[in-house]
Amino acid sequence: MRFIFYTFILYTFLSLSAYGQAEHTSKKEPDPHFSFKELSPIIHHFEDSLEEKTLADALRKGFFSAKLRNFMMFTDNQKGLNDYYANGFGMGLHYKSKNWHGLHMGVGGFFKFNLFSNHLGDSRYELDLFDIENPENHHDLDRLEELYLAYETKHFAAKVGRFSIQTPYINPQDGRMRPTVQEGVHLQWNPIKKLQFEGAWIWTVSPRSTIDFSSVGHSLGIYSQGIRTDGSEADYFEHQHTKGIFSSDILLDLKKIKFNLHNQYVENIFNTSMFSMEYIDLDSIVFSPLFGVQYHYLSSFIRLFMNFDYIFVVNLLILFQIVLVFA
Repeated sequence: MRFIFYTFILYTFLSLSAYGQAEHTSKKEPDPHFSFKELSPIIHHFEDSLEEKTLADALRKGFFSAKLRNFMMFTDNQKGLNDYYANGFGMGLHYKSKNWHGLHMGVGGFFKFNLFSNHLGDSRYELDLFDIENPENHHDLDRLEELYLAYETKHFAAKVGRFSIQTPYINPQDGRMRPTVQEGVHLQWNPIKKLQFEGAWIWTVSPRSTIDFSSVGHSLGIYSQGIRTDGSEADYFEHQHTKGIFSSDILLDLKKIKFNLHNQYVENIFNTSMFSMEYIDLDSIVFSPLFGVQYHYLSSFIRLFMNFDYIFVVNLLILFQIVLVFA
């Protein structure tokens, strides 16, 4: 066991998580292939770009990006319990075309392999590197993660297909090999530079640690379902029916102060609202204070079969928090 532990420590320093891109853009967009450092949604300032004269030129002059990722995990439990270890390796390739009359398209995928591991059937963490819906799958772990058509002008952008979005509750934050990817439509409108309206309808998702796309209702419960308020085991998996996730944002950026009003409605299941305010002084010579205030409100919808409810009570959660960070 000590040999495995020390091997894990050594391999951690040698693990690879690299990113290569042939062309850089000035826009801060969430990278669906790796963790996104900024937690808050970002106001996109759409810029006029050189339009290609023909569709063939737009496709031919597009650019590729490639990603490599290696992730090793090791769990050393107390005596009498099983220990687990696993190493996942993967590579992704992405293509994005140039603009043609405001239109561009993107396509990208990622494959990963279980390089080595012990049996992960009861693993709580290591199995998340691969496919939790099929623990015996070690090789067929590829996923088409991006396939979209987008339209963009100076103040408006729309995207339809497969992609990753950045909201307070749905974002590419990830602690395993691959993040959650969505399929739907996403709209952004900037009437003025400091103000942005954003909306999305997500009809299918592929949660992290899975490789297939499925309905939003199916995605609720593929992880541990927990217990109910009376101590009984929850049983809502495959009992949730919804037309999808409807997300909206209003963002106001006043340089040092950012406001965000967010609402996420999962039809027939629950609604979550959030208001946040952040203050950050990047001009400070000594340090950059970050002050944030968030208010969350969560409500559910009562149905006839209460034992299948994803959320048990109405007005379940009201959360208020204040964060102060010095960097």
